[in-house]
Amino acid sequence: MQNFFKTIIFSYFLISNIAFAQQKSRFAQQHKIWADVGFGLAENIGLVVNTSLNYQRNRLIFTGQYLKTDEWSGYSFPVENSEEVALMAGWANRYKYFTIALEAGPSLQSGMKRGKFINSFEGSGTYYYYESDPYKNAVGLTTQLQAFINIKYVGLGGKIFSSINKERTFWGLGINIFVGKLR
Repeated sequence: MQNFFKTIIFSYFLISNIAFAQQKSRFAQQHKIWADVGFGLAENIGLVVNTSLNYQRNRLIFTGQYLKTDEWSGYSFPVENSEEVALMAGWANRYKYFTIALEAGPSLQSGMKRGKFINSFEGSGTYYYYESDPYKNAVGLTTQLQAFINIKYVGLGGKIFSSINKERTFWGLGINIFVGKLR
């Protein structure tokens, strides 16, 4: 009896694919792949540089991202920084010349924070010295909203991102250039 149902189901799919092979399906698979690179600013940190590789299949998007932050302070030592690698998945929608995507996923972050205050020094300004407090492989959650205007293989847009973990949580804005199969 099971073989009978398997044969019926297999026959149905075989016949339906042959009968409707010339019709364009509105559910046709759309694959896009692109890379982007950009820079921006993060709250309480400073300069952010990021790069990512994106793959979109219909409305599902997968992104692998590398993000580096560096503090701008010239008066506090050590300078705080971080590096993060994230794998995200989410939803993306493409309009004629515009794409928007919302994603989230796990991340690993390593970097340097300031520890306890040591001393200050007066010179041409006041310099503050702290203990170094490095951290490594802090697990967190990264989220991002990316939107860009696209011309077939090149796009320009931006990102709003956040990184939440126990060592260093931040959010920021970035401007990116997108290159690849965008439409």
